[in-house]
Amino acid sequence: MVKEALALKNALICIKTLIINKRVTAEVDNQAVVYAWNNQYSKNNLINEIMKEIFQLTFQQNCNLSLSYIHTSENPSDYLSRVYSKSDASISKRTWIYIQQKFGPHSVDMFSLDSNAMLDNEGFEISHFTPYKTPLSSGVDAFAQIYKSSEIYYAFPPFCLISAVVKFIIQEKLHAL
Repeated sequence: MVKEALALKNALICIKTLIINKRVTAEVDNQAVVYAWNNQYSKNNLINEIMKEIFQLTFQQNCNLSLSYIHTSENPSDYLSRVYSKSDASISKRTWIYIQQKFGPHSVDMFSLDSNAMLDNEGFEISHFTPYKTPLSSGVDAFAQIYKSSEIYYAFPPFCLISAVVKFIIQEKLHAL
């Protein structure tokens, strides 16, 4: 139930410029989330915190948000959210720690998703570029970014892009692994 609330919050963050002065109806396949929004209360403290953040966002955007329940079997996005994606692949935590110690610290992950962004030594996500706009992304499309020579970049691209990425790193003279 917390994941559904976070998904709603992240979706609203992604479209926050589109919901200014609008009425938005969202279909959610979790009755607890719909109940928490409609009644301004949940027994789950995490849900309450997320609902407060959603309220703050809708208040700032002057957005009237209403939620309605949709059964999971009727929710077209539910199946897609449960399918493993090859773009969600990443190296192990142990390997990342080794790479950070040997070649880092890396400040930007060139190819990532919010779900698999690498962490710095303090446990915070490093800046990362994603293939599409997401709430935590520092930019979209690694090839379209402006890079600084003072940064150390980490690149774990989809396998089909490896040769293009190597060529790009050499061409841009990036300090990258």
